Amino acid sequence: MCSFSSSTTPVGAVGRALPFAGTPGSPDTGLVAIGVTLGVSLALASAAGYLYTALLFEAPGAVGWAAMTGLLLLALVAYGALTFLGSTLTRSAVAAAGFGIAGLLGVGLVSALPNVAPYTPAGISGAPAQALALGTDPGGLIGPLLVNLSLVLALAGLSWLVFRRQEL
Repeated sequence: MCSFSSSTTPVGAVGRALPFAGTPGSPDTGLVAIGVTLGVSLALASAAGYLYTALLFEAPGAVGWAAMTGLLLLALVAYGALTFLGSTLTRSAVAAAGFGIAGLLGVGLVSALPNVAPYTPAGISGAPAQALALGTDPGGLIGPLLVNLSLVLALAGLSWLVFRRQEL
């Protein structure tokens, strides 16, 4: 995991090129730039993976593959939101990375519990994502999906509140 810091110049430079990103140089600009970069990167990687799979095996359903990519994006954003919260709470990049690693380990430990595992980011990026990619029934997915979306929104909201109060 990498730590996203509010003082990185490249994020602000990328964010200024996005017309919908808000005021140039504002904290919102960097957040939007990071989100767009992650989404575009994952979409390109997913398209390459789909092409590779289609060339070697029977092509899976495109809708299921896109749904799998969406679940993977949500899992990545959940881990990223946890790390971003650490970077907004601490001034040190090392402490922020430590916060992110501790959060990753904590989520990993929680995902070892059988009744809780499907509701963690690792739980939605495992068997349900594979089932969607293969076009089979992923089972009860709405609960884990809502829990992970709520987690991301809560972590992003906390990060945003802390980030808005910091001086750049």
